[in-house]
Amino acid sequence: MAKTTKPPKQWPPTIDAPFEPGDIIEYEGVLYIVREQMTDGSVIPGQHYNNFLTPYNELGSSTYDPHYGYRQYDIVIYNGIHYIANRDVNSSPGNSHNNYPGDPNKWSLLPGYSSNVAYTRGTGFRTGTGDTLVIYRVIQNAPAGTPVTDTNYFKVITQGVDYYWQP
Repeated sequence: MAKTTKPPKQWPPTIDAPFEPGDIIEYEGVLYIVREQMTDGSVIPGQHYNNFLTPYNELGSSTYDPHYGYRQYDIVIYNGIHYIANRDVNSSPGNSHNNYPGDPNKWSLLPGYSSNVAYTRGTGFRTGTGDTLVIYRVIQNAPAGTPVTDTNYFKVITQGVDYYWQP
C-alpha cells in the first residue's frame, strides 16, 4: 500500500463527516483519492459509474480502469503506455471503449521532455524508456528552457518503470 502524508480516512463517509475532494480514503485495503464531495456510503469504490473516487497511487499514475472517472492531467497506464488526460473523463464501465486512453479528444500520450516547451502546473512528461523511464509532474508553471533537473518546477513521480514506451 502506498504511503500518504496523513493517515487515510476510513470508509464510510457520512453527512457529519463527508469526504472532501483530495482526501485519501481506504476501503478494503485499497487507497482511493476523492474527486467530489461524498456523504453517501452506498457508493462503493469500484462499482457502477464511480466518478467520486479514483484508485490512488502516490507516484501519480495508475492502471486505467473504466469504472473510475479521471480529472484533467491525471496520468494512467493503458496497455503498458502512459497517457495524460486532456480533460475530465467520466467513468464508463458499461462500455470501456467510450473513454479509453487512445481517444485523442480525451487523452494524449504522455509527452517526452523538451527544453523548447513551457510547462503548465499539473501536467506531466517523461524522459527515458524501460528501466530508465522517469515520469515527472510539473509543480509550478515552468518557462521554456527550464532544465528537467530543476526541482522548483518538476517532481519525479516514478522512475525505473518496466513498461515499454511506444510512441
